[in-house]
Amino acid sequence: MLRSLTSRQFGLVSRSQLQERQISQRWIDNEIARGRLERLEPGVYRLAGSHADANQRALAALLAGRGTSALSHSSASALWQVPGYRFEPVHVTRLRDTAHSGATPATTHHPRLFLAEHLTELDGLPVLRPAPTCWSLATDGATMQRLERVIDNFLARRLMTTGQLADSVREFAGRGRRG
Repeated sequence: MLRSLTSRQFGLVSRSQLQERQISQRWIDNEIARGRLERLEPGVYRLAGSHADANQRALAALLAGRGTSALSHSSASALWQVPGYRFEPVHVTRLRDTAHSGATPATTHHPRLFLAEHLTELDGLPVLRPAPTCWSLATDGATMQRLERVIDNFLARRLMTTGQLADSVREFAGRGRRG
């Protein structure tokens, strides 16, 4: 059971995922004591011996928060393979009312507008779709020139249409919003 779950999650599992499967904290503690699990973040565990990489660190940051979250900002841009963006440090967007299990190495953002249709999965990681990624960069201080390059990249690669971009302008642009 543990291997099947962690194999889909870069060797990781969260406490809440284990509890959903009726796994007790005592069992988790025993697996840690035996060296089969390693505590990676508060409430996030790694299967001993699993390969540590940037995807695993990103998913650990996502799992550390309970509820809906996704890679955003420069991390999303890098995952979408936009030139000039790095995956780390990890940026995560969460719902404003989402609890999280404490400190995480990720920069966490809580936008006013964060809907299920803003999300997709890429390379096994929840990530903002291209249009919301553009908005996340705009609100984080990206220059107009850099933002234009990101938009051009998404359009040229057919990851986003001008219609989707126009829809996102209507959706995101509003009074009191930066960008």
